[in-house]
Amino acid sequence: MVTQVSEIYLQKAKETTRLKRRKTVVRNRIEQKKLMRESLKATKREAAEGKSRYRLLKMMRNELRDEVNRVINDFVRLRALETLVMQELGFF
Repeated sequence: MVTQVSEIYLQKAKETTRLKRRKTVVRNRIEQKKLMRESLKATKREAAEGKSRYRLLKMMRNELRDEVNRVINDFVRLRALETLVMQELGFF
């Protein structure tokens, strides 16, 4: 009789231990998924920031290209004016 009672307590203790292990495993999985979600959100946020930075840099590049083209055109016009003045002064 005592052995049967001991056996029952032993079985309950084993079951309790198994349940605690399962709960721990489930808690760990939940924590891992939470960390993965946070990591994914951070990655998406960084990707959005990267896209914004890319668009800004592209816009700045285009503005600089336009400025360079304006300066080149100014030099071409200046050169044409210089040539015209030189012709009128009889240097050519």
